[in-house]
Amino acid sequence: FYTDLLRDFDVSPDLAGLRKRLDTHFQQKLMAYHERIHRWVSELILEAKENFAKLLASFELPIDPDVIKKRGESASKTALAAFSSSIGAFAQRGARVSHGKAAEMPAFTVDPVAQLTNDLRSLQGNRELENEREILQFFKHAVAAADEAVDSELKVNSNRILGSGRMKDLQNVVSSKCWQAFDERLAKAKWMMLLPHYKTHKALVQTESFESRMARFAAANEQRLTAHFRTTLERCISTYKARKANLAMPASENDLDAEHRQLSSSIRELLEERDKDLADTEAFKASLRSLLNILEDGHRHARQKNIELWKVHSDEATLCAKRANQALERQCGLFCFFNKVPQVHKSTSQKHLASCMPRSGAGARMSPSMQLQVFENWYTKDLAHDNAAVWFNFYIVSALVGLGMLLFCGVCLRPQQSGVPYQYQVSSPTYGGGDYVGTGRW
Repeated sequence: FYTDLLRDFDVSPDLAGLRKRLDTHFQQKLMAYHERIHRWVSELILEAKENFAKLLASFELPIDPDVIKKRGESASKTALAAFSSSIGAFAQRGARVSHGKAAEMPAFTVDPVAQLTNDLRSLQGNRELENEREILQFFKHAVAAADEAVDSELKVNSNRILGSGRMKDLQNVVSSKCWQAFDERLAKAKWMMLLPHYKTHKALVQTESFESRMARFAAANEQRLTAHFRTTLERCISTYKARKANLAMPASENDLDAEHRQLSSSIRELLEERDKDLADTEAFKASLRSLLNILEDGHRHARQKNIELWKVHSDEATLCAKRANQALERQCGLFCFFNKVPQVHKSTSQKHLASCMPRSGAGARMSPSMQLQVFENWYTKDLAHDNAAVWFNFYIVSALVGLGMLLFCGVCLRPQQSGVPYQYQVSSPTYGGGDYVGTGRW
């Protein structure tokens, strides 16, 4: 074309300059073409990202993480395939050019497919994080609902005193309402119960909301139980002492035991009937043990007091027996055992008291067992000085007898010495025709 134009002119063609100018113009056009391709690729990437973002935004949160992941990956693969197809179709070589060089695809700093892949992953990751925050918010509300359910149920029973059985029932009710409130918050999205967050937050509710609050409630209930039974025990003891003071004494041992047994039963029933629902608690058992110890001590005290009163009412008989002891002691000689052997002194004193009992009006009404108890009380307290004197005499006599036996044994077992000298004979040689006989003593 260039040579045809110069055919009618007297000008020599400058093909080298023409090629240079064509190359310059081509490079300018190629740069503009590459810029348009860059813009077009960027627009394709932006369009793919916007469509992908719209798809992700269409998911109502919270949603099952597996679902959003699968749907996102599927949409991402579709978008990448369409994008790669568009880029590949555009990059295919067309017909061969007759003049100059064919234009090629521009160079990209980052491969468009890789760039779009990273961008789509970033969008999906951000949406998954938003979904995770929504899920955690749901679990947070579920934990708060469970905590509120536990708190409201415990507040209803905050001023009550509960036994062990009722405490277990309350614990079961609180546990049921706690987990019911927790699961109801997640009922709209049951897939949440399959997430690891479910076990984690359930353990948190178990520790912080249920066990912690129940432990504080149980400790407060135990304090109320202790204070309640302390007051009840004091009331029972006061009633017991007042009614025990009205027991008729002196009385026979059987009558006193029966009357005190009836009194103990009524006092025990006062404790048991008042707190039937609390009978399974340790505080009740401790209070009952304390009450039984007090009743047992009171019974011993009543029996001892009864014996003392019988002894007081039998002062004529005890005075008579004491005079009999004194009379017998004045008659005792060196070999009289009454004031020297404790067992003899006690048995003789008992015989004297038994013989004097019929002379006393109160003694005649006493049973043999009561007489024996009155004697033990009288002998231990009123005759304590006489009993000590008898024991002193017994020790003295025993020491003298023991010393005498030792002396006797020493004399009997002493070795006897012989007064006859030991003779011996010595044979000697004969001198002068005679024998020499000698004697000697060792």
